[in-house]
Amino acid sequence: MNARRKKLDKARAAASKDAATASTRKKTGAVLLSLAAVLAASAAVGAGSLVAPKAAEKTLPAAVTNLPAGDASSVCAPTPKLLKGVDGTDPQFAAGGKEISSNLRSIAVSDLAKRIPGSSFAKLDGTSERPLTERIAEAQALEARGSDDDGQTGRTSKVSTVNGVDDAQVYSLQPLGGLASEGGALRGYQAKDGDLAGLATGTCQAPASTWRFTGLQTSTGSTSVMNLANPTHTTAQVSLRLRGPEGLIDTPTLQSIVLAPGESRALVLGGYAQDMDSVSAEVTSLGGKITASVQQAALRGLTPSGVDLVAANASASNTQVIPGVWIDEKSNSDALSKDDGTLVPQPARLGHRFLRCRIQGQGARQGRRSSRQLR
Repeated sequence: MNARRKKLDKARAAASKDAATASTRKKTGAVLLSLAAVLAASAAVGAGSLVAPKAAEKTLPAAVTNLPAGDASSVCAPTPKLLKGVDGTDPQFAAGGKEISSNLRSIAVSDLAKRIPGSSFAKLDGTSERPLTERIAEAQALEARGSDDDGQTGRTSKVSTVNGVDDAQVYSLQPLGGLASEGGALRGYQAKDGDLAGLATGTCQAPASTWRFTGLQTSTGSTSVMNLANPTHTTAQVSLRLRGPEGLIDTPTLQSIVLAPGESRALVLGGYAQDMDSVSAEVTSLGGKITASVQQAALRGLTPSGVDLVAANASASNTQVIPGVWIDEKSNSDALSKDDGTLVPQPARLGHRFLRCRIQGQGARQGRRSSRQLR
């Protein structure tokens, strides 16, 4: 009887203990199930990141859009002028002589229907426009025509000359048939007296983001002025790097030149690279595209030695092709070098129209060449 009662009390105690721990077991089971669900979701995400979904095989055709060409613009350099004084990077100019003639000449070439496109000169900001050829109505200009009203096919052109304009000018040429028209312009300069006596011409250049110049001089008697112009409607941030015979020249003030739309600026390179026979320059622009040209002049003692409008060079390369100037008699060669031994023509083999110059070194050394390097 006592043994039976003991078993009954033991069973009751076990039942009470089981009832007390039932809620804890349920909570633990729920937590374990949640943890298992999280692990399963993580495994699914990991598998998705390791195995990329298959790309769609359907391809969309590229949209084709025809955009008609706009007016072609090029900037003509200002008339060469003698420096009177320098105020920072914006020199003041004065006349260099009494007998000076400077003009702008342009040519506009027709399409096959003999239609001359409209053309004009204007200031950098678009004001003071000077029409050269009459502009064709836009609706008619968009028509692509291969012959005139009589069925004749051919081309013609119109040459225009503008005098008395000394500042930088923008030459604009109307497109025809949705294509850019053929044509161009140049600045011509001639002076019979003064320190800038001589003849110089410079082609009007289309705006670009990069310009390179070699063979510039800042030695005694030589003057090099960099002319920058922004003909666009976007502000340009310009950087100018100069290199001399010893390498890159430290010019921190030339690294953040801001040119507003329609603005121009002249930089006297002698203020940054002094007394150098050969300087190279690289001009880069962020934002609006610009044009760059160099006015270069020299004095040999008190005798004017000419003026030049230096255009940009081709991109950097191991070789450069330099147009040759033919000197027919040795007496003419001797006359050139009589007063200055540096004016010595380099020989070339007969029949060669060009001299090929092998470049050695970098920067300003690209402008140096010798007779042994010419072939």
